[in-house]
Amino acid sequence: MDIQWLQANSIAVYGAVVGTIALFLNLGRFWIMYQKSARKLKVDYSVCESAQHQINVSVNPSDIFGARRERDENSLVGPVYKVTVRNISHVSMHIHDVGLLIKTSNGIQNYQALVRGHSFLQRLDEIGGDDIPAGSSKSYNVWLKGDLHLPEISGCYVIDQLGKQYKGSNPKKEIELTIPEIEEKKA
Repeated sequence: MDIQWLQANSIAVYGAVVGTIALFLNLGRFWIMYQKSARKLKVDYSVCESAQHQINVSVNPSDIFGARRERDENSLVGPVYKVTVRNISHVSMHIHDVGLLIKTSNGIQNYQALVRGHSFLQRLDEIGGDDIPAGSSKSYNVWLKGDLHLPEISGCYVIDQLGKQYKGSNPKKEIELTIPEIEEKKA
């Protein structure tokens, strides 16, 4: 480079350097804003601590005085599983459905969690969904039907307000649940 050329074009060189730095700063700012607006949920499930007790009581139910009574096949048992949804984004999110993914003879199906509605248990989509603030988490209980068939679980899911489904996998440590033998009714 010639010194005379550099002196004659110093303002142009200065402008090119400053313009390039400004371009990279704006791209960095755009990337940070994009990451902050990205919507992300993380979901996992676990077995409730009182699940085995709930199953034992439902198999051999008794009234408040200790007398055995008939088991109702249409009742719900639980909560047995707990699905936890974490909002790991920087914006509040609204979810419409949450539950477990179970294996059936027809493939993988959704088994929805139940939440307290108007004084009884309802599916989340029936009560209009739920809001999860940015950086927080909420847990939802999964109840089993009274026929007490333990499902083969392949994971869990949550569906947000835009219809995007987020999936979670099996936990590493899981409590092994068993269905006890039904006690014979004494006459």
